[in-house]
Amino acid sequence: MQEEVVAEKRLELYEAVYNLMSLVSGAQDPKWSVKQIQYGLQNVFPERSAEELEEALQKLIDMEIVEKVGKEEKPYYVIAVRDSDKINLRRVRDQLNDIENERQGVVVPANKGNGKIPNVYEAEQKLQGNLKDMKERVEARLKEMEKEAAKDAPKRVTLDNEKKTLSHVTWWQATKTVVQSIVKQRWVAAKYLMKNGYPITALLYDISVLYPDELYLAIKMEKYPMNEKVLEEFCALHYHRSKHHFQYWLTVRPGKRIVPREVPLKYVVEMVACLIATVEVAAKNRYSLQEWYRMCGTEMILHDKTRRLLEALISEHEEASA
Repeated sequence: MQEEVVAEKRLELYEAVYNLMSLVSGAQDPKWSVKQIQYGLQNVFPERSAEELEEALQKLIDMEIVEKVGKEEKPYYVIAVRDSDKINLRRVRDQLNDIENERQGVVVPANKGNGKIPNVYEAEQKLQGNLKDMKERVEARLKEMEKEAAKDAPKRVTLDNEKKTLSHVTWWQATKTVVQSIVKQRWVAAKYLMKNGYPITALLYDISVLYPDELYLAIKMEKYPMNEKVLEEFCALHYHRSKHHFQYWLTVRPGKRIVPREVPLKYVVEMVACLIATVEVAAKNRYSLQEWYRMCGTEMILHDKTRRLLEALISEHEEASA
């Protein structure tokens, strides 16, 4: 009789673990750690240790009801089969019963006639009474986690009907980001220009981006990144004020034919400085200068002599940096 009680309690634990994991199977993160399961079952099985829960989970894994994922030192558990038509609580209970019968060697009285541990199905009524509380507790915890995550999210996410675009940041945040980016890119470009004997060019590099009209558009572009009109306005100003951009050296001939002019050496060097600053600051060194040029260089419309000179300077810089 004592063995039957122990087996029934163990079976109740298996069911409770399965029920808890099934409650939020549709949540954003259905992965469960042993600690999370222990927390979810604290009102039903407060005395259960992590070792007992791991044993119960292993039994469910053996039955292909639960799956173990993640790293071995920090595993997570998920429901392996979610189709309620293929697997339901009664089927799980029947399979667990068979395992417990075989493990404990329990002889079921003939009048039961179902080959299962006596009074097993009475446990369902007891467990169902706790499911609602368990579900409310889990949902409350999920809401708490959402609130905690919201604290780290941008303070302002609003739809500006006038701009027809989503604003993720405040004007102050956009200004701070743009100014920091300008300072970093100018510093990186200035170091390369100084090294190659262009100190005045280093001081005046991209100076036009600090003009009020350009700076305002740059900040507006940061605030409304999906607004193509702002991007076009910024490019129209910046590219035709800065001679290190290839767009400055393009001429439109009759028939809308675009012809590139040859760029003086000084501005080709400045062009390389611009690419280096873009790779280091904007791309955060995820690519080498050669890789970045291979990705973007085909879009640059350059005179043949200018392209050969640009590629030679890029190769020289890569060799010096190696």
